[in-house]
Amino acid sequence: MITETAYNFNKDFVLYQQYSKIREDGEFLIVSSPHLELMIFNEVAKDFYLKINGKNSLKDIINLLLDEYEIEESILINDIVNLVRDFQWKGILELKEKIK
Repeated sequence: MITETAYNFNKDFVLYQQYSKIREDGEFLIVSSPHLELMIFNEVAKDFYLKINGKNSLKDIINLLLDEYEIEESILINDIVNLVRDFQWKGILELKEKIK
């Protein structure tokens, strides 16, 4: 329920990547945060992070991932909201309201 509420509140926000370095290595993505913390993303986290382009909203990215993966929407939303929280905490993702 909390995850669904967080999604509904943030779904129209645009996502922005924040990193000092980024490198694709096969099915993995290696990201260095602005705080120089090194993270290695699995394929799903990589697909999510690479869809963040400063234009796509959270809802847009969820819809793109639903087209790529056979997964229930509620499960994907839960997983992505938790990933967004984690990435925000680590300083590699920012949410901003869409400018109209």
